[in-house]
Parts: sequence; structure tokens; C-alpha cells
Amino acid sequence: MPIVRSLADTVFLLVYLFSDVEAHSTRYFRGGWREMKEDFDRHSTRYGAEPDWAEWIAEFAVGLEGARVQSHVTPDEAKNPSAIAYWPTPAQMRQDKTLPATTRAFMSHLDSWFYKSFSSYSHLSLPGLIMRATALRETHNDEDERARRL
Repeated sequence: MPIVRSLADTVFLLVYLFSDVEAHSTRYFRGGWREMKEDFDRHSTRYGAEPDWAEWIAEFAVGLEGARVQSHVTPDEAKNPSAIAYWPTPAQMRQDKTLPATTRAFMSHLDSWFYKSFSSYSHLSLPGLIMRATALRETHNDEDERARRL
């Protein structure tokens, strides 16, 4: 089921992205750069003083700078990545008032009928756990059950 949830995420991404390609692709890349920067900062903080990590961190820094330029993140913005918006989650996408009502309604339908249940399977909330565990349960038919009781 986690794979199906990934497919549902992809549908949300495509619907949202193509509702305003220019604005949303810019947000996609800028938000992605922010996530990469946060990942870089985590690694640098944890492993930056370790010689075995020096080359990897240096290569990451070069790639991050290239991504910054391509994502149109200014040097001033790069100093404060938290000011750059993340790419929205499906719940945030469907609540975006700049989208046409029909698009929001479609996303709400996807969320209600697919995404919520797929997420519960991925996160193993009780309904998701029950659905996954069903495959592990011993199965038998009524005649076998009656025979065991005799």
C-alpha cells in the first residue's frame, strides 16, 4: 500500500503543478532547495568535523550551490532558508484558494476516497494495521471451523 500512496502523491503533485505551471514549478524547486539545504546543514553539523566526511560534504555543498542558482534562490534568501515555503502537502494543496473550485473538489475527492486510507496503511494507524494484518491471519472456511470444534 505504501507504493499506492506514492502514486496518489504523484497525482496530487501533477494536478497541483499543472494548475499553474510557472508559479508552482518555481515553488517546487525553491521548496526542494530548502529541504536540500536543511539536509546539508544536518550532515554538516553532525559530520562536518570528521575527515572521512569532508569530501562528501564538499561535493554536497557544490551541488547545493548549483541547485540554489537553478532554483532562483538568492544569496540573501539562502541565508534564511526558513523564509522559503516548502512544497505543499496534498492537504495543503486541496485547500489552496488560488485553485479553481473544481480542482479543489477533485483533490478533496482523491483525499477522501484514496489518500487517507493509503496514508493509514503507510503510517499503520489502527485501520491501516488491521488491513495489513488481515493478510497474516489464518484463513479457514466454516466447515473447517465446525470440524475443529467437534
